[in-house]
Amino acid sequence: MKDAGHRLETLCIHAGQEPDPVHGAVMTPIVLSSTFAQKSPGTYD
Repeated sequence: MKDAGHRLETLCIHAGQEPDPVHGAVMTPIVLSSTFAQKSPGTYD
């Protein structure tokens, strides 16, 4: 990552990040979903 022109926040969040050796992802993805364990279908308690 080139440092020129980036603000402190950007430099801090990317510090020490290396690409994932398997998939090549540069940053951890943000996932906006979840999976919940259920005792059986349709039960949420």
